[in-house]
Amino acid sequence: MSWLLPELQDRSGRDWYPILLCTHEGQCLCLFQLQGGCMSGGNWKEMYAAAESGDLPLVEYFVKLGVDIDYAHPEFLSTPLVAAILAKQEEVALYLLDAGANPCLHSEFDAMTPVQAVRHVGLSQVEAKLVELGAPALPPAEVEKSWLARMVGRLAA
Repeated sequence: MSWLLPELQDRSGRDWYPILLCTHEGQCLCLFQLQGGCMSGGNWKEMYAAAESGDLPLVEYFVKLGVDIDYAHPEFLSTPLVAAILAKQEEVALYLLDAGANPCLHSEFDAMTPVQAVRHVGLSQVEAKLVELGAPALPPAEVEKSWLARMVGRLAA
């Protein structure tokens, strides 16, 4: 559908061709592809949004086009992997890891690593995959006792 929009040229004279992409949810995005197949850095935002919303086919599309899955955009300061984890998008998180996402990359905005994020939301399968890929494991979380258990413990002491 590139006929919908004219070709564009950047300052260096490279040609950009518009691509109209519709997701399975009926949303349409207009992306620009550099002649020769390299995607623009602007498509990272769309991939990030797809990862956060759980749109796996769209995430797969962007990864196959070469969008950097470990890039943390200056506006977001977050990685698509941590965003997917915090949104409890387990299937997307596992795909990103299989596609080569760095299992140890700290997300500045969220102030946590992928392992800390999975521990926060409770995605044990993703946590196991992260550790398998070399991320440092966290110690088991302490189970906080209820107020009644704490009171009985104090009375018994």
